[in-house]
Amino acid sequence: MANYVKFRRGTPAEYLATTHKDGDTLYFITEQDKSTGLLYLGEKLIAGGGSGGLTEVKLDDLTDVIINTESLKDKSFLIYDNDEKNWINIELDDLIFRGATSLSAGGAGFVPAPTSGQENYFLRGDGTWAPVSAAPGEVIETATYEVEITKGQNHIEAINQVVGSKVLNNGDIAVVKVLIAEDKYQYTAYVYDDAWKAMDGNYDADNVYFDDDILVTAPIGTIQTLTNGQATLAAKGKSLAAVLSSLMAERKSPAAENPYATIELTNNGNKNYYVEIGTEVVPQWKTTFSAGSYTYGPNTGCLSTDSIVELNSIDISENISAGTLNEATGTLDSYQVGDDVQRVLKLTYGYTASTANAKDNFGDETDISIPAASGLIAYSNYYI
Repeated sequence: MANYVKFRRGTPAEYLATTHKDGDTLYFITEQDKSTGLLYLGEKLIAGGGSGGLTEVKLDDLTDVIINTESLKDKSFLIYDNDEKNWINIELDDLIFRGATSLSAGGAGFVPAPTSGQENYFLRGDGTWAPVSAAPGEVIETATYEVEITKGQNHIEAINQVVGSKVLNNGDIAVVKVLIAEDKYQYTAYVYDDAWKAMDGNYDADNVYFDDDILVTAPIGTIQTLTNGQATLAAKGKSLAAVLSSLMAERKSPAAENPYATIELTNNGNKNYYVEIGTEVVPQWKTTFSAGSYTYGPNTGCLSTDSIVELNSIDISENISAGTLNEATGTLDSYQVGDDVQRVLKLTYGYTASTANAKDNFGDETDISIPAASGLIAYSNYYI
């Protein structure tokens, strides 16, 4: 059995003169001046000799055909698989074009038919028909213009001034930048569609800013005291949300709680550890560390530094690396308990400065911070 099918063509005389007709070759036979002809597979007539010019042929008559009759459906195709070197049946759905996604590649095949009104659409890589803004065969590149103007200048006039004599195309974009106050800007985008049209977006109270303070002539909210019948509500450069918050609630300064550390004796379950005189004791300890806090946040970021653990005046000590005092544990060298002497654990430590300043109740940063400290001492509540 061969792994290929060959094709030959010629006249009826040439076909009859062929002494060996290969069973794996298709012969297309026709007279040069005729519009019809015959098709043979080897010596078997396949088409052109029956009623209406056609002859039925079974797939069994072809060589190297692998067909799954159990899954064979209506309108299946017989195609030649060059990798496997044989003919196989395949369903129509397997030959449909598959669009690509950001996660997977597409597949070649029959493309979906466009519907009425999509005559100028193009087939996208995702397998859908989409409209194009340019005429067929025409490629138009859109442009983006950056326009910065001062307060009071007309947007469209400013855009036209920047564009100048350049030719505008539908789809061109202009971004207008307007200074509100200090480093606060307003950005408005326009798209050109035979004329400049604003691209309206969604705004909230956090991104709408005031360009000036507000004059108050009657008591309202947190403003209850007027001088000569008026007061000023600080609003310039602030968002609408911030101004309303300041009007509805009184601003309060934060307080700072400094970091601190503790140490405990863990022998005998954190209770006073009474032992007989002369007993050898191995002190066991645990520390905690609080990084301090601000009333309204954020985290201080303070870390412990230069930590030493000792048993009161006994010359036994242990260094603890900075930043590890929280839930740090350990033991000291053993010592012999003396007569009528109570000893407690002693922790010497420090901490770094805060990495952030405190914020007030409106969330604005203040100048309140925590400076670094060293040489601080903590004692255990339990003794031996």
